[in-house]
Amino acid sequence: MPDAQITVKADDVFEVDAVRGASVPPHAEPWTKTYYMLFGRMGVLVGEEIYDLAPGSSVTIPAGALNTFTVHSPTAKFLAIGAMGGFFRDASSGMALSDVLARHGITL
Repeated sequence: MPDAQITVKADDVFEVDAVRGASVPPHAEPWTKTYYMLFGRMGVLVGEEIYDLAPGSSVTIPAGALNTFTVHSPTAKFLAIGAMGGFFRDASSGMALSDVLARHGITL
């Protein structure tokens, strides 16, 4: 994610520190994931619905659902929970983004 720092907390649990603004383009992954808000505010697009997350709230994004998020506060911190470890490893390896997306079944 541009302008975000991702820290591995445990198997399939990642802490995301992001700054104000849109993150990645709407996309769909072949796994379910959950965002649990720790600090700040953000809107999460899931399909055609937008969910407003504040500290202590969460949203689960089903596998195959179009999704993205936008941070509304100056910064936000949240947990991303799901089978994304392989994707994050490949994305940070220097592999071409198009190859990483194809390898993990992510569509834009």
